[in-house]
Amino acid sequence: MELMTLLPILGVLLLIIVLKRSPIEAAFFGALSALILWLCDVATPYSQVLAWAIITDTMILFASVASVIAMGLLLVVLLEKTPTNQAFTSWVGLLNLPKSQSVLLVMLGIAPMLEALTGFGVSLIAIIPILLTLLPKEIALKTALVGMAIMPWGTLGLATVTGASMLGLSAAELGLYSAMVSSPVFMWLALWALSLAKLLDKQALINALMVCMMFVCVLASASKTVGVEIAGVLAGLSVVAYFLLLGKKSPIPKAIWVYAVLFGSVLFLKVVGFLTGWQHWAWQGVQASFKPINSPSIALALTVIVVWWAYRQQYALNTVIHQWLKRAYRPLTTILCFLLMSQIMVKGEFLQGFHQLLSGLPAVAQIPILTMLGAIGGYLTGSNVGGNVLMLPILTDNNPILAAIMNSAAGASALASLPVVAIIAGLAKADTQQEQRLISTALMVAVINTALVALVGVLLYVGVA
Repeated sequence: MELMTLLPILGVLLLIIVLKRSPIEAAFFGALSALILWLCDVATPYSQVLAWAIITDTMILFASVASVIAMGLLLVVLLEKTPTNQAFTSWVGLLNLPKSQSVLLVMLGIAPMLEALTGFGVSLIAIIPILLTLLPKEIALKTALVGMAIMPWGTLGLATVTGASMLGLSAAELGLYSAMVSSPVFMWLALWALSLAKLLDKQALINALMVCMMFVCVLASASKTVGVEIAGVLAGLSVVAYFLLLGKKSPIPKAIWVYAVLFGSVLFLKVVGFLTGWQHWAWQGVQASFKPINSPSIALALTVIVVWWAYRQQYALNTVIHQWLKRAYRPLTTILCFLLMSQIMVKGEFLQGFHQLLSGLPAVAQIPILTMLGAIGGYLTGSNVGGNVLMLPILTDNNPILAAIMNSAAGASALASLPVVAIIAGLAKADTQQEQRLISTALMVAVINTALVALVGVLLYVGVA
């Protein structure tokens, strides 16, 4: 019976890892199998009260996630017809920085800043052309992959906000601990990329250490003070500012005004929410809640409106809607199914036996298991949000450090997943052999990231406890 309650998760793992099915198929199986098992009284028996709680919390969590994904993908579609991302390529060349510094600027500055603003691999559109001008093709592809793994937050802190909402934690606290746990991942990835490009000399090492320390400090402090929504943006922006001081004076291209509008919209809404008290208004479910004024979706929607108006002559409405629906359908359906599956399993007490098993272990002994589960969730779904939704309910104790470990593990492995590899290979027009080597590199990155998160997680937990 205990094995039956784990069937949805085991089935998802089997479908993706062994049978090589898509995440949307696995998510549909997970939700359907959880629903059937619940209706068959495998765990807590069906009741209308429980069904209402499952539906309500699933829809609240889906609204908080879907609103950001939908607006983010619409912005991605619109940006493809603008010179915004191409402007970065020309600008980095004009700075006339040494090659090692240019790589660090891309990895720890431009890539995480863009990815934190928009998510969905948008940073790849900008950084791959830059890296291809700096490095041989295969090394450039691997460096782009590494750059994606630097920012584990997702779109404007969406994964961290969603995880905190699921567990009833403070997003600021979860973001702070996630930044601390992820810090060695940033360091080793930066050094590995420089070594891969044969650029790791003494000066490059010093620069990398300084920049990584600055990145982590800004990320952690901003998560705690101004919020996880813009913490990743500020961390990347601090690195960009640092290299601007080192490089040749070159004005920031006007074409990237779109990101300034998005950043300004987030800040504006935070101020409005604080002055009016609207940030406290929430759509409240049984356990989950959604605060619209705090959602990045509104800032993304405002930016979409501005971009649409500025470039309105370049857009055909039918084409934009078609491309948006084509991109949004699969991730939204996948997230909805995983959310439904997780809510059935949590509220139906499917994981009670697993919880008892983990509860019998000291928290320190749980950390390697939780890290591995978080990483598996992120790698399988190709999404920090998807990984959190799939695996966070396994937590037996809503300890923010343990939640941060799973959040960081999901983020550090999600961006090394197969969907990301496919995007990189497609943008760079990689051949089959290059793509296969990139997949191997991605798997290695995910494994090492996971080990580092587990190690630092243990040290942090012991230190705080």
